[in-house]
Amino acid sequence: MKRTSSAKKLIVAGLAAATVAGAAFAFANTLTVNSTTLGSGTDPVASPACSPDVSYETTWNTTTAKFDVTKVTADTDAACDGKQIQAALTGSSGSLWSSGAAETIASGTTFWTIDADMVNATDVTNAYATVTG
Repeated sequence: MKRTSSAKKLIVAGLAAATVAGAAFAFANTLTVNSTTLGSGTDPVASPACSPDVSYETTWNTTTAKFDVTKVTADTDAACDGKQIQAALTGSSGSLWSSGAAETIASGTTFWTIDADMVNATDVTNAYATVTG
């Protein structure tokens, strides 16, 4: 008799776990996914209309005999106007520089100057911008 009781408990526990998992999955599928909102789902996300071109400039540092990154530029178009932008430089060891607080984009170019000796150009592997809004 003890064996039947344990088997019943195991079956009830399995059904309860399946019910909870099913409810969690159903809730997750109600979240939206689109170009401006990310939740959980399977809807395709359109490419962003605002895609800035990010570049950086270097200057020769005579003291260290290396090139330093002195300016980061994000070129944008009208699709970016009014949105917020931040820029960053990364290297193999992670973040090298970040623009900090987001700035509002106006048509054209947004740029940030960087103090000499702050970022060695040979350490930079990627320059990118994050646009929100």
